[in-house]
Amino acid sequence: MRARGAGSYLVPGAEMTEQLKALAEAATKGPWKHYGLDGGHLVFEDAAGSSIASSIGRNHVENAKYIAAANPERILALIAENERLTQANLDLTTTLRLATKRRSEPDSGMEIMKL
Repeated sequence: MRARGAGSYLVPGAEMTEQLKALAEAATKGPWKHYGLDGGHLVFEDAAGSSIASSIGRNHVENAKYIAAANPERILALIAENERLTQANLDLTTTLRLATKRRSEPDSGMEIMKL
C-alpha cells in the first residue's frame, strides 16, 4: 500500500494504527475502572467517576476487565513503543545496508566485526 503523495511505502497496518491513535486521543482519558450492577450489567468510569460505557451479556466480567485495561493511555503507550521499535529496526537496517555496501566496494578499508 502506497501513501498518497509519498515516495515510500507504508508500514503494514500503519493506516489502522493512525486510526486507532486518533480514536484513543479523542476518547475519555484513563485510567478506566469497572464495577458491577444488578443483572450482570457493568458500568465503566473514568478517573473522575463519569460513566463512559457499559457491558452486559456473556463474558461480561472478562470483557469489562479487558475494556478497562485497554484505556486510551495504554493504547497510546503501545503505539508509541511500536513506533519506537519500528524506527530502531529501520535504523539498524539502514546501517547494515551501508556497511554491506562499503564492504563490497574494492579497497574500502572497512572490515565488518564478527560478533
